[in-house]
Amino acid sequence: MALDHVIVVLDRNGKVIEDWTQWDKIWGRPHDIEVSPYDPEKHVWIVDADNHFVSEFTHDGKQRLLTLGTPGVPGTDDTHFARPTFMAFEPDGSFYLCDGYDGTRVIKFDKNGKKLFQWGLKGTPPNEKRPGYFNSVHGIAIDPERHFVFINDRNNGRVQKFDENGKFLDQWDMGPRPPMNIHSIYMGQNHILWAADQGSNKLNAYDEDGHYLYSWGTLAPAKAACGAYMAFSQMPMEISTPPK
Repeated sequence: MALDHVIVVLDRNGKVIEDWTQWDKIWGRPHDIEVSPYDPEKHVWIVDADNHFVSEFTHDGKQRLLTLGTPGVPGTDDTHFARPTFMAFEPDGSFYLCDGYDGTRVIKFDKNGKKLFQWGLKGTPPNEKRPGYFNSVHGIAIDPERHFVFINDRNNGRVQKFDENGKFLDQWDMGPRPPMNIHSIYMGQNHILWAADQGSNKLNAYDEDGHYLYSWGTLAPAKAACGAYMAFSQMPMEISTPPK
């Protein structure tokens, strides 16, 4: 099925100001759009899960600067991905890619897109407990100061914590699945880990050791609003503790 008007840019009032129709034919299912908060040129990175690639564009979408993976061809070697999901950036410009729905690895690249290393092995869901084993690598958060890497091991209902070199540090259970269904995670300067839970339709807050802090949100009325939180952007965003 052909996709039309896949990537559009809106202003703060909801008005369409850009429509990247020139790229409509390349997409299978864009899954994540990121702009590194450390990139002065604000290049746009798009992860396409079903066509197995990641592309970097100029901020206005006129130029496609880089493509990682082989579009349309799944795999698990250095030139292929298996339905990648999310990516996140370090302050030095290096970045991590979650690979993914069908893959079971996290890949680190330098700022130019050169692969540095990877880690991860295929686990046995839904109760895999071994460190570094994954089933649906579906979400990543970076502590920008301490360089911890948090991975949402979705089908095992847990978050795993690593250092910037992929060394396992810790893990914690996110609760029974269902009803819990964490889709993505985010961490900003305040070291609070946010988890978007489609099961409860809430944003859940944890400290960096996995201790639950608080949550907010509820199920939207039918036909009134989107009834699930799907993803965060890594662009600068701070969510603070609600006033008491």
